[in-house]
Amino acid sequence: MSRKKILITGPFGSGKTTFVEKLCGKNILKTDVKLTFPLRDKKTTTVAFDFGKTIRDKKTIYVYGTPGKMRFNFMIDVLSKGIDGYIFLLDENGIKNLKETKELYEKVRKTNKPHLIAFNTNNINLNISVFKKIKKSMNTSAPIIPFTVLDKNSVENVFQRLLEIIDKEYPKP
Repeated sequence: MSRKKILITGPFGSGKTTFVEKLCGKNILKTDVKLTFPLRDKKTTTVAFDFGKTIRDKKTIYVYGTPGKMRFNFMIDVLSKGIDGYIFLLDENGIKNLKETKELYEKVRKTNKPHLIAFNTNNINLNISVFKKIKKSMNTSAPIIPFTVLDKNSVENVFQRLLEIIDKEYPKP
């Protein structure tokens, strides 16, 4: 059985821990601590990583979620070693702070691994101009896929799309 390592990354509050939970089940390893000043419905933040595993097509896939706070972004360097691909999560708050979001994206982009941008929203019918703005601001041609992190099927679709991108970039002999 072969193995893959996938990184789930993105700005603070974009849904990384929830993504890993929806994908791998509730039995994931989390390194969350309480926020000093809770925001919206968010009461905790990841300080090291989230970890889960799933099996797809007889492949064990290890899934790592990074912290979103900028002071912990050194973990991206640690966790990105040996990855096969990554999903960069983004939401409306990430668009509001595109400078910080772009800085984070550039950090993980240095891995030169297959990836996509998953836009976490409840409005799946977003205007295409939003995606054009993101692509231009982040200077990327990566596919942007709208999804809802609270919907397991939506998360599964994003993950499957990344696996297809990886397989296309690294075809089996």
